[in-house]
Amino acid sequence: MALSAFLGMLKVFAPLPGGAGGTEVLFIILFSIFTNQIVATSTMIVWRFVSFYMIMLIGFVFYMTYKLKMR
Repeated sequence: MALSAFLGMLKVFAPLPGGAGGTEVLFIILFSIFTNQIVATSTMIVWRFVSFYMIMLIGFVFYMTYKLKMR
């Protein structure tokens, strides 16, 4: 949990939306300290989907539902 909070603080310094790219690299570097790089990479893919892309997909579904109801 501490590493995740630390990663959240570090990704603020990446000037990209959502810290794309830098966040993934930092995640793999930080979490490969405790596991091997393959496990850290697999976990990063799942974590990034849940914390970034799934939120965008849910927002898109709600937006399209709202837009279709307004017609």
